[in-house]
Formats: sequence, C-alpha cells, structure tokens
Amino acid sequence: MHAASGPGILAVVAFVALGGCGGGGGGGPAPPSGPGGIVASPPVLSLGGIGPSAAQQLRISQPSYSGMLAVSGCSANATLSATSGPNPLTITVTPQALGSCSLSVLGGNYQSATIPVSVSTSAITIQ
Repeated sequence: MHAASGPGILAVVAFVALGGCGGGGGGGPAPPSGPGGIVASPPVLSLGGIGPSAAQQLRISQPSYSGMLAVSGCSANATLSATSGPNPLTITVTPQALGSCSLSVLGGNYQSATIPVSVSTSAITIQ
C-alpha cells in the first residue's frame, strides 16, 4: 500500500494482484467457447421427383449446443415436417414443385447455415 499527501490531499493507493494482473501470467482458465458451427447431413439435398415418394430426411446439428434449431425457406418448392426443434433436429423434406431454393438454419451463438435444395424430375428408363 502506498500513501501520498499534499496540501489538503491524502490518497491511499493499494495494488492488488489478481490472476494475470501486471501482464505476467495466465490468470486462470480460458473462457468457455461457444457452440460450434451448424452441420447438415446431407449438406445438399437433391430431390428427384414430386411428392412423398421423393422425400428425404435432413439431419441438422450444432456441436456443443443444447438449445433449439430453426429452419425456414423453400416454401415454393418443398414442405418441411418441422420448422424448429431441439438439437439435433431431423426433418423430412418433401418436394412439391420443380426448382431450386435454399433452407436457412439458425442455431445458438448466432450461428447459421444455408442448405441448397434442388427438385428435379427423376430419370425414367424405358426398356
């Protein structure tokens, strides 16, 4: 502790060393990291046909996150079995019209992902 005085001034300054103060040490553990990036499986959906017979499942997850995931988009080309749910989330994407679109996924810690979706006619083999 240091004391300074002058005409009408008395100041007491205490130096307290807390973990890492003074530019020296580690100061304790690093802050916890946030949730990781969003992962989609498959990362791109290619739907061959229209209707339930051409539907595919999409699994969306976010490592180190235990909250909700939200999915939106593609309403002109496909229907989704769910638009939100707990992580990991598995939804069924059912094609409704030909074309391309993107699904947007929002997760924790401001993480987001875009999943491309294409709906096309399936190949027909004539023998």
